[in-house]
Amino acid sequence: MEMKGSRVLPAGREVAWGLLNDSEVLRQCIPGCESLTGSGPNAYDVVMNAAIGPVKTRFKGKMTLADIEPPVRYRLLFEGQSAQAGFARGEARVELEELSPRETRLSYTATSQIGGKLAQIGARLIDAAAGATADRFFQSFAAQLVARTQGAAAGEAAAAPASAAPACSGATSTPQAPAARASAANRPPSTRSPGRPTKRSPGSIARVSRTARTGPSPGRPATSRAPAA
Repeated sequence: MEMKGSRVLPAGREVAWGLLNDSEVLRQCIPGCESLTGSGPNAYDVVMNAAIGPVKTRFKGKMTLADIEPPVRYRLLFEGQSAQAGFARGEARVELEELSPRETRLSYTATSQIGGKLAQIGARLIDAAAGATADRFFQSFAAQLVARTQGAAAGEAAAAPASAAPACSGATSTPQAPAARASAANRPPSTRSPGRPTKRSPGSIARVSRTARTGPSPGRPATSRAPAA
């Protein structure tokens, strides 16, 4: 069976190519993939679950990237075995076409072949399962690309204000609190001027006058002055 399709990705071709060679991204995009472990240059051991019609099985096999022409195209090859269901082989030719610095068209052509118990299910169910698997893979890849692109853009936007903030140098004066400024403004001016004698109260002036008229109080000896020479 042969399947074809294409998608426009919201990212440059270099970014899309990098994710197509990221094993963790591939693991998350392959439907039913349990593990994808590197076993050599551009080669991986893969364990995945698959459902074809009424048959559900678990495959163990290998996935290889071949005919690599970065950042334009490669072939993705898969071959797996299942003790209960037989074997499965598949191949996908993936090509990236740059539409603009932020848009890339991903095109693919995929073929598949199965044997053993799976071959007895019927061509219609097999074709439907293979087509759904390819669609889910490239749909998941497009979603991963969007999520990572938006995350990188958000990180750059958050870092920009921090890098643009000017560095503070030298001492800075602490502004006076509003309450302190209001208290200082409402404080009455001092009534005593420098050099002016202190004012006496009326009571103290009266006592001084009586003392001058009547002389010293009884019982208090008068202060004598020495005769002038």
